[in-house]
Amino acid sequence: MRLPKGASYRFIWSEEGRALLSTKNTSLDTVLDELATQFFTGYIRITVERADVLEDGYLLLSFGKLVGAEYVGRETLVGALGLDASRRAWEGEGIVDLYEFNETQLRFALEENSAALLVSMDEITEGIEAGRDGKQEFDQRVEAEEEATREAKRRVEEAEAAAVEEEKTESCDSNDSEVERAALLAKLGLKDPGEDFAEAVLQCFILPSDGELRKESHRLKLEILRALKKKKRFKELDLYITPSRQSEAVLFEIDVYVKPLKKGTSELVKTTIDSVFESDVSFPFERKISISEG
Repeated sequence: MRLPKGASYRFIWSEEGRALLSTKNTSLDTVLDELATQFFTGYIRITVERADVLEDGYLLLSFGKLVGAEYVGRETLVGALGLDASRRAWEGEGIVDLYEFNETQLRFALEENSAALLVSMDEITEGIEAGRDGKQEFDQRVEAEEEATREAKRRVEEAEAAAVEEEKTESCDSNDSEVERAALLAKLGLKDPGEDFAEAVLQCFILPSDGELRKESHRLKLEILRALKKKKRFKELDLYITPSRQSEAVLFEIDVYVKPLKKGTSELVKTTIDSVFESDVSFPFERKISISEG
């Protein structure tokens, strides 16, 4: 397919916040169904390396609807045949990439790949008109959820600040307070939740939301790639960042694909990633780096 590059799109497909990197993570239909609810516009690229051939499948989506397909392997197939072949490729073990388009990029892709379309241009145009409203509602809903998370975090911070101020201005007998607290819990038939429980509740608000993590991961990816390209020229370079919320921090799993992978390259990549994270990330985090020759 002749396609514009688009913006790398990190598709989170599980409640654990895992990003889609491999065809083994989930089924193609599950991905298509979820992208439909997000009114996603762009394309999915499926890459499977077999013993005797490298297979690439391209699936073009317009506001969540699958409108085009192409398969490149032992032969090139487009349209319905390309879709069938891409589905078979998904059944192998391969890498999945998603790229998001704006409407200008979408129209270019449609014009340049008319032979690969699964529906008529009239149907696609109607879908674009209807999809704009759906996409706007989806974006507003995501923003509302993220705003609610930020507001909850703000309230927790205000409560913590008020508690600190109260401790400064009030003097009380801590022993009597503990006795009264224990008596009250016993009277109500409650168990003391302890500090660990309270800390876990606070971390739910202190750590970023899933939506904020997707945006932060995309920003970090661009910063790391920019920093690496300034330091050294690579024949091929790409990386994927998969965030997941842990009990006290966010774990970033970073998969780096670089060619050629020469002596000293791994250390250069790790130190660059460390530098970007240490200077740019403000919340508690851990990182796990994997480097391979793409």
